[in-house]
Amino acid sequence: AYQVFEKMSQRDLVAWNSMAAGCALHGLYDDVICLVLEMQQAGLKPNSSTLVSVLPVL
Repeated sequence: AYQVFEKMSQRDLVAWNSMAAGCALHGLYDDVICLVLEMQQAGLKPNSSTLVSVLPVL
């Protein structure tokens, strides 16, 4: 999934949230934080789905 995500020319909020959720599911909490920060740098705002992925990190 990560390779496909990296090759995407346009990443929407669904793509970012899917990657964050997958990382959270597998305990890759540092990656969740990095993804959310990158998402914000790309100009997208976190939504409730994003927060569900971030909660296990806290």
